[in-house]
Amino acid sequence: MNISSLPRPGVVFSRAVISAAALLMPLAGCKKKEVPVEKPPRPVNIHLEVQIFRLPRSVAFTLVFNLPKNTDYTAVLKQVQALVAEKKATLIATPSMSTQSGNRAVVESITEFRYPTEFQAPQIPQQMGNSGGGVIEPAPKKTVTTKTTTTSVTVETKTTTPATSATPTAFETRNLGITLECEPVYDKEFDTISFQLAPQTTALQQMIKYPTENGGVVEQPIFYQEKVTTNLTIKNGGTAFLGTLEPDKTLNKDEDMTDVVFFRAATW
Repeated sequence: MNISSLPRPGVVFSRAVISAAALLMPLAGCKKKEVPVEKPPRPVNIHLEVQIFRLPRSVAFTLVFNLPKNTDYTAVLKQVQALVAEKKATLIATPSMSTQSGNRAVVESITEFRYPTEFQAPQIPQQMGNSGGGVIEPAPKKTVTTKTTTTSVTVETKTTTPATSATPTAFETRNLGITLECEPVYDKEFDTISFQLAPQTTALQQMIKYPTENGGVVEQPIFYQEKVTTNLTIKNGGTAFLGTLEPDKTLNKDEDMTDVVFFRAATW
């Protein structure tokens, strides 16, 4: 073997350095590719509004009954609002609220009315006392000798039981006023809003007196409630006609009236 044909040590090291540099040069100008992070979609806020009007039944029949399909209820709502301005209709309630798509929301304008539901029977006094708080004792006996003529006397006595009131032992609370529950869902593809809706109004109609066994009375309330529960889909920013309600005739003694309910919803 010819030793002169072998590469010298310095030459081998130089070639190794050059080979490593050749491999690193293409990587020197490369940057790590960043993968974009997808941000979650921004929650869609929805504003909801219910308007309840009271107007003569004949007018309501002309405006909202027997309307053709695909009626623009936004125009119908404007006509009813014009009747309010002319004092030919009354705006009963207009609850409104804002919530995120897919979330249930509740708005209330109420008065809490608390009333008894269970009573304790009245207790009859077992012993009567004098004005000083003590028990009346019989007067001491006296012996008197007299000459009398015996006669027969019949005395009728009547026992009177004092009347006492029943005592309430349990109570319940009823919300009087307006409550609106809604769960809207926005569909971006069709630009529509679907919702579950339940507007209601509750009023105290009257108090009824019920007699008790001992001659007393207990009072119980009678409530009147109007409520609509429905599921609908409307265009974003559109108006829907939810239905009609019958007002309490004991509270409204004017001409034949009816309540009409409209609903509007829009994203923002």
